[in-house]
Amino acid sequence: MQIRGARILLTGASSGIGEALAYELARRGGELTLVARREALLESVKRKCASPEAHRVLPLDLTDYHGAASAIAQEAQQYGMFDIVIHNAGISQRSFAEETLVTVDETLMAVNYFAPVAITKALLPEMLARRSGQIVVVSSVAGKIATPYRSGYSAAKHAIIGFMDALRAEVHDRGVIVTNLMPGFIATGLSLRALTGDGAPLNQLDDAQKNGLDPGETARRMVNAIERGADEVAIAGWRERSALWLQRISPAILRRVIRKAKVR
Repeated sequence: MQIRGARILLTGASSGIGEALAYELARRGGELTLVARREALLESVKRKCASPEAHRVLPLDLTDYHGAASAIAQEAQQYGMFDIVIHNAGISQRSFAEETLVTVDETLMAVNYFAPVAITKALLPEMLARRSGQIVVVSSVAGKIATPYRSGYSAAKHAIIGFMDALRAEVHDRGVIVTNLMPGFIATGLSLRALTGDGAPLNQLDDAQKNGLDPGETARRMVNAIERGADEVAIAGWRERSALWLQRISPAILRRVIRKAKVR
């Protein structure tokens, strides 16, 4: 899949990995529709992109995933169908399961699972009809390895990886590529906005987040994976990659390691 000239939908584009992806995709010649809640931040990102006149902003709240999917389908009808859909929007969690309201789990599932599923289902029929397109999800290493303090987040990321794995099998011979990108700790403000047990934001940076991979380098590696049509790629530091390796070799040992993991 070539980025140059491609119509690309990018959710969660106002900050963090999404902002870095916007700059990298624009630099490679993509034509972007940038989605996030805050219009002013989206406009700021658009202005900093290469060829800002080629891009559009679409402010949406993905907790209303039915409304968001409908608005994105209308955007595609009016301005051109999307060649690549990148589900990057996400919200994290920092609270123990016993302290977490079910409404927090519902928000985590809405943004991290139901929104990408609803948007995918709104755009997939047209991709299948023309036998061309790529669905990309920015999930997480937490979608493979669950740790304490992130039960709802890990559950949502496990769910979206499962959905995309099944979708990939369903459309493998119908012209549509499905790519799962799994970042580990990236040096963004993700933990600042992470939900605590009552739904309030954490408002502090984790040490692991602070010392994570550079967002620009992360975006470059992600776009490389998109262009080569990869099925699944982990973009993470050595600790997260080691945990993924240990999960394959000895899940029982990994479970013992996870029990002792520093989670805050």
